[in-house]
Amino acid sequence: MQDTPESTINSISEFLHAAGTQFRIVDMGRGYRELSAQTFVDIEYQKQPVPYPRQQHMWFGCIFWQSGQHYIWFLKLPLDERGLLNQAARNTFLEKVVQALGAQLENTERKNGQLGDNPFTFTPNQKQVADFHAFAKKILVQPASQYLASCLEYIQSPNSQDWQSLPVQGLAEIASRCNEGNIQVHLLNNWSAIPRTVKISLLDSLEHYGINKPLAILFKKEIEILVHSEQIDFGLLASYLRAMSQCDTAIQTETIRFICGQADVPSELLLVIAARNFVALQEPVVLHQFIQHLLSYDDDFVMGLYQDLVQLPHTRMHLLSLIHNPNDVTGLSQRIKQVATES
Repeated sequence: MQDTPESTINSISEFLHAAGTQFRIVDMGRGYRELSAQTFVDIEYQKQPVPYPRQQHMWFGCIFWQSGQHYIWFLKLPLDERGLLNQAARNTFLEKVVQALGAQLENTERKNGQLGDNPFTFTPNQKQVADFHAFAKKILVQPASQYLASCLEYIQSPNSQDWQSLPVQGLAEIASRCNEGNIQVHLLNNWSAIPRTVKISLLDSLEHYGINKPLAILFKKEIEILVHSEQIDFGLLASYLRAMSQCDTAIQTETIRFICGQADVPSELLLVIAARNFVALQEPVVLHQFIQHLLSYDDDFVMGLYQDLVQLPHTRMHLLSLIHNPNDVTGLSQRIKQVATES
């Protein structure tokens, strides 16, 4: 940044503090997770890799407020080859914020927090926005929206009203409250009566939360039923896997072991497992099963998923140890080297 008074600001955290704001950071790379202030500082100063990277970027929402009015930036910042935040890109972003909203964010209210033409912002789709607002309400301890009531009535008695009129925002807020006593009970008791479309909407929203064991066990059983059915509904199956992405590690690992233990695993499920259930791949047996299925696909798919997983801190060292192991029995090392040689 230029040699001006604001050049002493070396991070987004420092900038927001200096502008007198309060803020929260929500990692959006692979489901939503709130990052502690210290974790975000460590990421900005390259003291730790970005925890949930996607497409070689850190995707996150920044919620900030000064005098009660809340604003949100949806940001994506590039990473370097080590998975660390690209500080030059971060500094360029800050310069553009100063140009758009002022060094003290003094133009924020007049411009409604909008950053204008900024290459480091992205626009979430309608579903992502609904989920983000529900997530934000939860972490900021804000009251529910007007849309929750009709969805709450619906899960209490799914057969009593038309599901097609249910608001997406309300379903997202049901998901955000999935571990609350009455909502959890209604979901457990009435899950079988809820139609597929509503199930998928709820499941896809549940990926942002650590669902408790009763729900996780229910979803595991539903997955087993689907896998053993004559016509497998892979779309619904993928949504169940997404919903379990932040649940109890043992239950999630057992579920992924079951999936990878099948004779065939379609590519769409391998993608979901890599994107959301990567915690299970830290278990050597599960990782080896996963790799065997992965290697049955073409080179582009193999390399794409390998490059995705090797950037994740959770799986990076597990994969690198296989690649550099001359006695690798999975076949991954040989395949990666073969593809690299041919290219």
